Amino acid sequence: MIKQDIFMNHVIKTGLNTCWKWRGAKLKHGYGRYSGGLLAHRIAYELLVGPIPESLLVLHSCDNPECTNPKHLFLGTHSDNAKDMVSKGRNRHPDQTGLKRSDETKAKISAAVKRTWESKHAPA
Repeated sequence: MIKQDIFMNHVIKTGLNTCWKWRGAKLKHGYGRYSGGLLAHRIAYELLVGPIPESLLVLHSCDNPECTNPKHLFLGTHSDNAKDMVSKGRNRHPDQTGLKRSDETKAKISAAVKRTWESKHAPA
């Protein structure tokens, strides 16, 4: 059982509605990591809001992975997380989201690919 007061010693609270920054260890993408590899925002949700059903994720409305403010955290599915990511423009591969590229963008990509191919395969 994680004690709330010990956990909160790793949190910088600057206001009720601001992000509460995790000041402990962090993973590569900025998510807070508590002892045993537990994610800080999940622990914050469980301590300050309630249990997390097994099939759900804890998402950030603020898009700040180190935030532990329960007002910025909400439950969602993997699908909800993907939709949230796309709606906020945080997806790395827009072509895999069902979004269409404009003809102008397609032409620019094609020209860049052609230039690259030609530069690598040009006669010496």
